[in-house]
Amino acid sequence: PAFNEEENLDFLWQRLAPVLDTVGSGEVVIVDDGSADATWSEITRLAAADARVRGVRLSRNFGHQAALSAGMDWVLNCGERSSAVTLALVQMP
Repeated sequence: PAFNEEENLDFLWQRLAPVLDTVGSGEVVIVDDGSADATWSEITRLAAADARVRGVRLSRNFGHQAALSAGMDWVLNCGERSSAVTLALVQMP
């Protein structure tokens, strides 16, 4: 989930891209939880630059758990494997 995280998304991607390079496959789904800043623009910029980035945009702020669920729903319907990471770069159990 990302809420008003435009300034942190590039840093996050700089840390995640090498991991994906190492494992050889995968993608990152970033859920914009109704941000008021340019978070969605940053997500679309990252997605345009790298096909491994996917974006899900919520119509308003639903909260961390709902945004995480939206991302997991996307993965269950469209992806293969999943792991959740918050933008604080803390892995969820």
